[in-house]
Amino acid sequence: MPPVFIAIGNVVAAAWFAGLASVGVGLAAATVLGYGLLAAAAVGLYQYQKRKARDAYNSQLKDRLVMTATAEGPRQRIYGRARVSGEVIFKSVSGPRKEYYTLVVAFAGHEVDAFEQWYINDLPVTLSGPVVQEAPYGVGQRREPRKYSGVGSGSTLYLTTPFPLTDAVVTIAGAKGKRVQIPVTITGPNSVNFTVANGVAYELDYIALPYDSFLAILPFNGDPYQDLSAIVKNPGYGADNTIVTSADRFEGIACAVIVLSYDPDVFTSGVPTISCVIRGAKVYDPRTGLTAWSDNPALCARDWALYENGGNCSTDEIDGASFIAAANACDISTAYTVNGSVDYFAKYRLGYVAKLDQSPDLHMGEMVEAMAGKHAWDGGKLRVRAGSYTAPVLTVDESFVAGPISITRGAAQSELVNVYRPMIADSAQGYVPVPIPELRITSYITADGLELPAELTLGAVNFAPQALHVCGVFARDMREGLTVNVECNLKVFPLQLFDVVRLTIARYGWADKTFEVLAKEFTHGGTIRLSLKETSATIYQVDAGFSVDTSSNNTALSSPWDIPQVTGVVLDSENYLLLQADGTVLTRLRVGFTDIQRQAV
Repeated sequence: MPPVFIAIGNVVAAAWFAGLASVGVGLAAATVLGYGLLAAAAVGLYQYQKRKARDAYNSQLKDRLVMTATAEGPRQRIYGRARVSGEVIFKSVSGPRKEYYTLVVAFAGHEVDAFEQWYINDLPVTLSGPVVQEAPYGVGQRREPRKYSGVGSGSTLYLTTPFPLTDAVVTIAGAKGKRVQIPVTITGPNSVNFTVANGVAYELDYIALPYDSFLAILPFNGDPYQDLSAIVKNPGYGADNTIVTSADRFEGIACAVIVLSYDPDVFTSGVPTISCVIRGAKVYDPRTGLTAWSDNPALCARDWALYENGGNCSTDEIDGASFIAAANACDISTAYTVNGSVDYFAKYRLGYVAKLDQSPDLHMGEMVEAMAGKHAWDGGKLRVRAGSYTAPVLTVDESFVAGPISITRGAAQSELVNVYRPMIADSAQGYVPVPIPELRITSYITADGLELPAELTLGAVNFAPQALHVCGVFARDMREGLTVNVECNLKVFPLQLFDVVRLTIARYGWADKTFEVLAKEFTHGGTIRLSLKETSATIYQVDAGFSVDTSSNNTALSSPWDIPQVTGVVLDSENYLLLQADGTVLTRLRVGFTDIQRQAV
C-alpha cells in the first residue's frame, strides 16, 4: 500500500463523542452569559450587521468544505440545506494487498434528514448504489468475482459486502474434492444471508454491479440505533479488522463509510476531499406539533436555542408566540426574480452549519440574520422578530409622557451603506462560498453624494435573491435611524421588545409616526423608559430594483429653511416721520405683510 493510504490510528467514534462531551457542556454553560449580555441592551439588526461588516471574510463559511482527520474536533449541527465536509474519525487499510482504504467521515453529531448530492474535489458525482460512476473513479467495467472465506456457526449468517451485489454463490467442500452450493439470499443492496453448519468452512463468491468504481460511499443518517461495526470491518474484502469491535456502532453520528480502491492513476493527489449537500436536523414545529426537516430560519433558531449544546434554554425561557409569528412570516410565498424571471419561494430560508466550538450567540445571530430579523431577551424570555412589518399595537401620545424626551436624528454617514457586496454559499453554484452581484441602491448613492460600500458574509443564506433582499432590509433599516428615548407612565407596561407603536407628539411634528420598541426598562422614579427606533413597512418590501428611496421624514414640521412667499406687503413712511431736536426730519418706514401661519416663522 502506498504511503498516502497508511492508516494513522485506532480512535473510533466513541472517543469522538467522549472527547467532545465536555466541549458541549462548556458552551451550554457559557450560553447564560452570552445571552445575558443581550438583556442589558437590545441589539438592533443594523448594529449587529455593523460589527459583522468589518469582517471582509468569514472563514467559518469556507471551512465547511474542508475534510480533516481528527477524532477530537468540535461537533457541528446542520440546519436547513447546506453543503459540508466532515472529520475523518476512523481510518483503516484492508484487503489481501492492503489495497482498500476505509474512512469513516462524520458530518454531524446528530441525525440528519438526508444526503442529497455528493461532491469529490468540488465536482458533483452520482452514485449507483454506493459506487461513484464518474471518471476517473468509475471505469465502466466488470471486475473479477470477489471471494470471502469463513467458517460456519450453525446458525444463519449475515454478511455485508462493500459494493452492491448482482450475484452471490456460497459453496462448501463436498465429496471427492467437489464444491457443493448451498442456498444464499441477497437480502439488500450489499448484504446476504445463508446457513452453514458449525465448524464447516465455506466460500462466498460474489459479483458487484457491472459499473465498477474505485470509490464507494455508504451514507448513514445517524439514527440512535445505527450500527456500522460490521461494515467497517470490511468482511467482503476478507480482512479481519481487529481495531473495530461490535461495540463501535457509530450510533447518533451522521457519517459515511468511504472505501477507496488504490490506483495511482486515479488518486494522483492522495485522498480526495469529499463533501455532500445535506438536509440537516429535524426540528420541532410548534404550529403543527410535528418534528421534521425544515429550512425555516425561525424554527431552526428555536431548535438551536433549546439545543443542550447550543442555547441550552428551557421552553419556559423562550417566547413561543414570537417564534411562531416569525415562522409564519418566513413561510410567506414571495416573488423573487431569478435569472430574469419571477418565481415564488418562501420569503426566508436557511442553510447553516453551527460548530460547537464557537459562541452560541454568534450562531443564533447568523440564523436570525437569514430572516433579516432581530433577537433579544425581554422579561427573562428570548424573543425573535422576522424581517417583516407588523401592525402597531398601541398609540403613544402626550398623555403617556411622564419625563424627558431625547432624540437622535439617525446614523452618521460613516455608518451608512449604499452598496452591499454579499458573500454566500450559493445554491446555484454548488453551495461554494462566492461573492454574488453587488446591491447598488442608486437613490441612496445620489443622496449621499458618494458610494458607501460594505462587504458582508451571510453565513446562513444560500439563495442569492434572498441575500439581496436581506441586504436591502439592512440598508433601509439604517436610513430609518431616528431614535427616541422617552419616559412614560404605566400605560406602556404591556409593550414588549420589537412591538411597533404609533407616536403622536405635536411639538415634534409626529402624528401616528411608527416606531419599534428596542428597549424597555423601569426607572427609579417609577416610570418606564422606552427606546424607540423609527420603522416603516417599506423597509421590508421585496424590491428587485431597489431604485426608490423609501426613507420617511423624521418630522411633519416644515423645514426652517423653507420660507413661504411673503404677501400683502404695505409700506408706510408718511405717518412715521420723526422731527429731530435740531430741526431735521428722520424718515422711517413701516413694512406690513400678511401674517404667516407657521410655527417655524
